[in-house]
Amino acid sequence: MQTRNKSFLHSAVFTSVFPVAERLKGYIPVILFLSSVFFAISYNLLVARDWMLDDAFISFRYALHWAQGLGPVYNPGEAPVEGYTNFLWVALLALGARLGGDIVLLSRTLGAAAGLLTLALVFNSRRFMRALDREVPVLATLFLASFCIFLPWPTSGMETTLFGLLLTFSLLLHFSTLGEAPSRLKLMGLGIVLALTVMTRPEGLLVAGLVLADQALESLLKRRFQVFIVLVAFLARYEILGGFWARWTMGG
Repeated sequence: MQTRNKSFLHSAVFTSVFPVAERLKGYIPVILFLSSVFFAISYNLLVARDWMLDDAFISFRYALHWAQGLGPVYNPGEAPVEGYTNFLWVALLALGARLGGDIVLLSRTLGAAAGLLTLALVFNSRRFMRALDREVPVLATLFLASFCIFLPWPTSGMETTLFGLLLTFSLLLHFSTLGEAPSRLKLMGLGIVLALTVMTRPEGLLVAGLVLADQALESLLKRRFQVFIVLVAFLARYEILGGFWARWTMGG
């Protein structure tokens, strides 16, 4: 009798738990993504909360003087000298400071946002690359969120995480344009994101060159002109931002 009761109890538990497990099965990727985000945020709040790279304060100084109307200069009254390699980052910080924000807090907030958006992009990478197995984006997100080289940089004050976000977005957009004929809007978006990547770090030129070369090859193989759309959008955005930067650094 006791054995029968135990068997009945086990059966009842299994019957009640199994449907719940089945319903949760579809949410496992989302649960893992949220767990990754929680771990990354917890690490920055508990482990890396007091750490900032001293090089970040070079950009802060340029941004502060820019926000004060002195231009992107290291010392007020001196001729502009480009002592930074992260124009877009300095410009964003200067804009935030001009609006009344604290540059240090703003840098950490922007870095954290860029880090979270990078995780979200990796998690949704299958939307750009349909050939990926369903498990790949989830595993890649878990790996990135627990990667020791990625974790401390969002709140370091540096442009590293923003560059990583733009780099990831550029490559995902690029791969999504290969194969079937992409829309002009997507190709223009690729060119603009590539330009922003270059304006964030000079290493972005290497990435832009490789992407444009692959776009040229795709255009030849498929007899399309998509590389020209990407190139025009890239040069247009780069020239606009580059001209804006040049006017300030030349003291105009």
